[in-house]
Amino acid sequence: MKMPSICQQTAACSLLALSFLMTACSDDDTSTSPVLISDLAEVHTDSEGEVARLLTDAGRVYDISHHHIQADVADTTYRVRCTYEPSTTPGQADASMPRANIYELKAVAASRPLLPKPGTTYPSDPVSLISSWVTPRYVNLHISYPTASNDAHSFGFLQDSIRTTPTGHRIAHLRLLHRRPENDADNYLVQTHLCIPTWVYAGSIDSLVLTTPTQNGGTTHHAWKL
Repeated sequence: MKMPSICQQTAACSLLALSFLMTACSDDDTSTSPVLISDLAEVHTDSEGEVARLLTDAGRVYDISHHHIQADVADTTYRVRCTYEPSTTPGQADASMPRANIYELKAVAASRPLLPKPGTTYPSDPVSLISSWVTPRYVNLHISYPTASNDAHSFGFLQDSIRTTPTGHRIAHLRLLHRRPENDADNYLVQTHLCIPTWVYAGSIDSLVLTTPTQNGGTTHHAWKL
């Protein structure tokens, strides 16, 4: 049976996170402690692959080009967890938007849902959903999973179907995919964030249902209105 290609939380995101963490520090000299915000957000890269703008889920846009953070792909958008200090200083690349000073930036797995393929085996190792919340472009998940190693765990989403109810509402039914390293054990729990990119549906669905695998071999179902 074939196995699908899904995002590795520690491997596929590590180069991006490492480059951010090595270069992301404030260049402002201040004698007072900064007011820091830590949240999920998006960053956009320019034609040279440098991270140019930070877009918060509340719709605020900041110029962060002064950090010269190098990403892996040019002209693209990354989902990240960011710790930053908002500023009223005009941006370096775009003076029409304020600058933000970045203190930490880590990539977050936010892969597009896969479509099922005949003959493909999809991994369903257990996770626990700690919390979730909906923002304009994502359903955000805070999860934990058991492990005993530092090897990469792979995550993704599978779109089983999109169904229309008798009242005309359209509901996307997804599965959370999770592949553990071979011979991994349940020594301790790791917490992380995953994000379902609802923007790919562009207003074509009203709700989303996610099935997640549990420790006892079963599943749980979670639903959100979009």
